[in-house]
Amino acid sequence: MVVLGELLQPSMNTSTLHILKYLTGQTKEYVNKSHAYVHVKDAAEAHVRVLEAPSAGGRRYVCAERTLHRGELCRMLAGLFPEYPIPTRYGNSQLLGVPSILKSESLLMLACFNQDS
Repeated sequence: MVVLGELLQPSMNTSTLHILKYLTGQTKEYVNKSHAYVHVKDAAEAHVRVLEAPSAGGRRYVCAERTLHRGELCRMLAGLFPEYPIPTRYGNSQLLGVPSILKSESLLMLACFNQDS
């Protein structure tokens, strides 16, 4: 899970570094992996709502806007920032496989996440 959004501290956190390494050219190739992404405010709101929902007890919930393959992420970044050296190929052919898909359905099924809230 990669949580992105405004930084509260002056230094970079792990999630921000995950994106920054593609923008700076530090990473020349991306790996054949996927990550789930969520905005920090959405994750915070989900934590509060699940904490307050009696029916949520004892379970784990995924809060993710979407799951992106690293190649898809790099294509998006290249479209937004064409002046940066975003990688265009993956580097480790041994990691070929089906990317994992994380979904938020169980979180959205809780009454505290109805469409009116």
